[in-house]
Amino acid sequence: ASSGCDFGYFGASNASYSGRPDLQMHGMVTAGDRGLFEGFLHYGRAFTGQVGEPSDYSSLFAQGLLIAPTLLHAAAEGSVGLNPAHKASGYDGPPTIRYEAFGDDDDVRRLTEGIRRLQEIMRQPSMARLKPTLLHARDLAAELGEDTDAYWAQYIRRFGFVVYHPTGTCRMGRAGEPSTVVDPSLRVLGVRGLRV
Repeated sequence: ASSGCDFGYFGASNASYSGRPDLQMHGMVTAGDRGLFEGFLHYGRAFTGQVGEPSDYSSLFAQGLLIAPTLLHAAAEGSVGLNPAHKASGYDGPPTIRYEAFGDDDDVRRLTEGIRRLQEIMRQPSMARLKPTLLHARDLAAELGEDTDAYWAQYIRRFGFVVYHPTGTCRMGRAGEPSTVVDPSLRVLGVRGLRV
């Protein structure tokens, strides 16, 4: 039996986040759970062909756990806009979504610090006695060195993903103020007749 996220962690990547932690870790016991691994986490052949050895996947990590460091309060900002391809039909179609996850270097550095914290936790006596083995992506390790900061930055950008609950908001303010999306009357700036 599992809640899907069996243990967790909150912490600050540096002193400026000490009053508002920016790191979260989700601990999932993945042993034999193909539905969680492939269906929920969406790790397919691109990942499993790079990480570990084929024997590791014989029963999909018969013994193992996945700990996913997560960045809260990301600096990267994406955008949602009207799709110009649908202008002729009055924009009646799906929006253009640009999600800039991992596009901010400081976000990647803070997430790398989360990985380093996780490694420190795994070195503690209660975990170390279990002899955990960290599996690296072979091609990235060959190119950038195993466990280097450059390795983890590329690993995050290539295999990282976002979770669905730490999200963002649309800023309220006056037209012309940075990142403002709606005015004080909740009218979407730049779109006539739309309030949220």
